[in-house]
Amino acid sequence: MSRTLHIVLAAVVVLAFVGAPVRTASAQEVTLEIIPPEDLKKDMPPEIEAKVIGGPAGVTPDKFELVQTDNKKGPIPIKAESIKTYVQGSETLAVVVLVEAHEIWIGNDKWVEDQASAYKGTYEKLVEAIDPLSKAGPIGSQGALITYSQGVELRHAMTDLTALTGDKLGSQKDLSGKYTRDLVAGLSEAQAQLNKVGASRKVLVVIGDGMDTNNETAGGQIQDLKKKFQTDRVDVYAIYVATEGLEGDPNGFKKLTSNVQQLNGVDGLPPAVSKIVDAINDRYYIRFPGAEIKLQKSFDWDTKAHTFMVKMDKDEWEVDDELVLEPKWVPPWKRAKKGFPWLLVIGGVLGGLVLLVVGVKVFGGKKAPPEPVMVAPPPVAAPAAPAPAPAPAGPMKTVMIGIGGDDGGFPVVGWLVPLNGPNQFQTFKLQGGVSKIGSAAPSHVIINDGYMSTEHCQIIASPAGFTLKDGGSTNGTYVNDRKVDVHELVDNDVIMMGKTSFRFKSIN
Repeated sequence: MSRTLHIVLAAVVVLAFVGAPVRTASAQEVTLEIIPPEDLKKDMPPEIEAKVIGGPAGVTPDKFELVQTDNKKGPIPIKAESIKTYVQGSETLAVVVLVEAHEIWIGNDKWVEDQASAYKGTYEKLVEAIDPLSKAGPIGSQGALITYSQGVELRHAMTDLTALTGDKLGSQKDLSGKYTRDLVAGLSEAQAQLNKVGASRKVLVVIGDGMDTNNETAGGQIQDLKKKFQTDRVDVYAIYVATEGLEGDPNGFKKLTSNVQQLNGVDGLPPAVSKIVDAINDRYYIRFPGAEIKLQKSFDWDTKAHTFMVKMDKDEWEVDDELVLEPKWVPPWKRAKKGFPWLLVIGGVLGGLVLLVVGVKVFGGKKAPPEPVMVAPPPVAAPAAPAPAPAPAGPMKTVMIGIGGDDGGFPVVGWLVPLNGPNQFQTFKLQGGVSKIGSAAPSHVIINDGYMSTEHCQIIASPAGFTLKDGGSTNGTYVNDRKVDVHELVDNDVIMMGKTSFRFKSIN
């Protein structure tokens, strides 16, 4: 090719994130989650974590209060104790960056020998733009880089997100020599890469001119892929950059997502990607104690559902869903005081005096009966056989104390806490009786783990405690690295099902 192409970029800039309007002070999304205490022996209720999506950035915990609004004596406000940004949290992220690699769109000015046929493309700004995505998620997040032109190429396989940098594109010459745009194939490969990981959040970033070479059939295929991404809860962002001499179709991206940025120059690529990073990080986590002992304030830990709101200075953010405050916990200042049992002592003394008086009246005036006369000596009894030695004591067994204070009731509560995978650090409360754990219904606890069986195992709560039974799973069930069919669980046991590890927690 010996021609000079002058790159002219579209003059329209359109930015829309998640198809939603700009948030106002009353448009935050707030969800609450109970966090079990790390030290179960400590006399404190669980903490409550508020996840805020769309709140103002750069705030500190002293600005926040969590308010229980349905208490009969009035609202109960408790101040926050800490705040974490998204990258400090535990909701791991999986990112796939999909980049067009058509030579005219990428450019060839960095390697072509005949400068008369050189033309500048998007390459330099692409390398710079991708770098911020490597810092978009918390520890444990992953990322991959794919290019599409004549088919697709996996430039950087799914691995630690911090390694997803612009240099993984390769040199401009590495990308040259291709003059088609197989966008559908690129989107299909991106979906396959995202399906390989179990991250809490998944994001696809597509950068190109929105065109597929097979334009007649691509539209319907792109819309089908859009539905798949929505089903898989993948957030899709697209950045459209057009060039003169290369037909582009922004509607190709608009059929895929409402999050399309149309740029008026390649210099806009880094800011456009930075806006996507801001959208990904548009959330933080505020931790509240379940009670403030010194101030004698506590939420109503009565195992019932209650309503809440979050206050930030003068702003009030409603929480749509009610929160069940369990397990049951009574604050110290509301417990019955244990003083000296004077009534029992006085009653005991009076009772003793009454018995003494009655005994004197009944037995005081009577003579002792005569000693019986021995007619014949009684037979001598054979000496008693020595009592058998007590059996050696077996290993102590964990006894779950019931709600009533004895070992005849059910344990107060038990949880499963995933230590890895898409449900990492969520809490799943075990129900009374049988709780089934597996990868799909009818299991009660459903985990997205392809190595787990549909009904992998079950945990039975009984007066004796919690018993785990394997459900005939394909890969077996392991407790503390030992394969089991039946196992009596104790607090802090580590259970492995498929590739997911759980910590068993119980309050007794």
